[in-house]
Amino acid sequence: MPRTARDEKNKGLIATRRWRADLKGARCPEVHAVDTALAAAVAVYRHTAEQAKSAKDVGRVTALESMAINYLVSSGYSARMAERKVKRRVHRLDADKLVPMVNTKK
Repeated sequence: MPRTARDEKNKGLIATRRWRADLKGARCPEVHAVDTALAAAVAVYRHTAEQAKSAKDVGRVTALESMAINYLVSSGYSARMAERKVKRRVHRLDADKLVPMVNTKK
């Protein structure tokens, strides 16, 4: 639940809200939106590589997944849980729906 800005201690909260409003006004994505977009792109890359039966491209995306897992493990997370979360994020059941979202030119 969001905190309410009431006193001197909440100047940072007010500044963050203003900053987020400025980003939204400029239609500039926050980092979490960029991270989600990258995950969707990797999921579509894997999906299309598997459909095309391209061992080379499946190998590339598997390498990207391994790098993400290594990063999480290096940051102190469990290897088993990191692998589980990365695979869940990339091996999506709705990858077909993501294809037009990542392949449209804006």
